[in-house]
Amino acid sequence: MLFAELLRLQGHTEPLSQRSRLYMISDLVSEDIRVSIGKGTYASSPPIIRPHHANNRIVIGNYCCLAHDVTIFAGGNHPMGYLTMHPLKLYLGKGSFEDWSADCGDDAETTTIGNDVWIGHGATILSGVKIGDGAVIGARTVVASDVPPYAIVAGNPAKLIRKRFSEPQIEQLLKLGWWNWPREHIEEAAEYLCSGDLDALLAFAGEKRGVSSPCSSVHQPAT
Repeated sequence: MLFAELLRLQGHTEPLSQRSRLYMISDLVSEDIRVSIGKGTYASSPPIIRPHHANNRIVIGNYCCLAHDVTIFAGGNHPMGYLTMHPLKLYLGKGSFEDWSADCGDDAETTTIGNDVWIGHGATILSGVKIGDGAVIGARTVVASDVPPYAIVAGNPAKLIRKRFSEPQIEQLLKLGWWNWPREHIEEAAEYLCSGDLDALLAFAGEKRGVSSPCSSVHQPAT
């Protein structure tokens, strides 16, 4: 489903600024839509978001940044173990789309993008992939397997370049889960979040005593 269709169906966009072409996309959840998008997530241009089968889901977390020409799939594979990968029986009128979906084996796959993820220009996210919180997907990258939290990946297929922070720092950030904080706490912490000073952010969270999350979790889809 094209992202623009989601915007049209929900009728809710909030410009980042009067002079910006970027739009925040929030509350795009409906029982009739197989896509769930968290608060604060924006795209530079309408990406292609395609849940192929009825039971496929695409879940995008909070505060993600999508560049131009991003494509995200769920389902849509072909049975490579068959002698032909063509939906021949469907073409000949001898089978149903549901049968074809079951043959493909991906009719219930979910593609999950965590929170605070940056997806670069022209990147493609394939079906069933899980991208961890804070990850960076390089421009033109094809992501065919899971990406750990706070990893930077690039290439076709995606390969790990490096981690953004040390493992202890990543553990602390995941425990904080700032993307799940109330908006007023995020506003107060913006100075620390928009810096590299993790100690200051931890001190802020300690002062608030309860803004940290027990674990990292992405925005959940409608059921």
